[in-house]
Amino acid sequence: MKINLLVLLTKPIPLNFILVTLHRNEIRDSKLEKLAIAICQIAKEKKYHILWPMHPNKIVSNIIRNVLTNQSHVM
Repeated sequence: MKINLLVLLTKPIPLNFILVTLHRNEIRDSKLEKLAIAICQIAKEKKYHILWPMHPNKIVSNIIRNVLTNQSHVM
């Protein structure tokens, strides 16, 4: 699901959103992948949506994008 961030920020954000800012360059590979999987599972079970800005580093963002692909509750 693609969301225009400017549109999102001009409206009240519902309480069922989680903003994730986990994008440290030092946390890579399996650690980052495991954290992303766990966050997605928790959000899905609890019926929360995730707003996850992507890190500009392609290595970090690719790891996260691979986990988030086809997750309907992630923006």
